This record gives sequence, structure tokens and C-alpha cells, in this order.
Amino acid sequence: MEYLLHPPLACLPSTADTFLNKALPMKLKDDDVRKRRMQTPSMSILKAS
Repeated sequence: MEYLLHPPLACLPSTADTFLNKALPMKLKDDDVRKRRMQTPSMSILKAS
């Protein structure tokens, strides 16, 4: 867990802009997944049955 909270500097991009450019697409993908889950609550109920 410590590795995730405080990653080595060698694992991070060299500039803040590069970091943000890599992080933003991941956030957008996460938001897309969340939206899909909200759109299909009936599907999850059917699968649970």
C-alpha cells in the first residue's frame, strides 16, 4: 500500500503536464463505466436472479 501512496519518482512522468495528460483519459474512462452502470440497473437485477 505504501508503494501506491508514495510511488518512486522514476515511475512518475517528468512534468506535471505529462502526468495530467495521462491521468485525464483514465478519469474519463472511469466516468464512462460509471454512467453505463447507472443506465442499466435493471440488467444487474436480472443477472442477480
